[in-house]
Amino acid sequence: MNDRIRAFPIEIDLFAKRARFYNDVLGILSVSLAFGALGTEAPRFYAILGLFFVIMLMARHGRQYERLFKLWRETNHQLVQVRVVWRFYMVFVVGFLSLGAVAIGLLTKSGVVGFA
Repeated sequence: MNDRIRAFPIEIDLFAKRARFYNDVLGILSVSLAFGALGTEAPRFYAILGLFFVIMLMARHGRQYERLFKLWRETNHQLVQVRVVWRFYMVFVVGFLSLGAVAIGLLTKSGVVGFA
């Protein structure tokens, strides 16, 4: 973590544990599902199924942090500010956006729609 973030060690540990799960599991899974869906005859359908699965995992895993993150949001804690979340969840964001791009048809086998 960055030394500019002021938080208790337990808060940093919880934030890091959640970030690791989202990046290492959900981010990599999302990218894999996006590329896997692109290799099928119906990429949008399989990407939507993949999104449903990833969102279910997010909801299931997020419940254990729900009260803590709600408290942090209410107090505008430094660990839930947008710039921190974007920086520490980048793998997840890229993976989820790529899966979403396949699901809405923006990303296809031939590339990005509008650039191909």
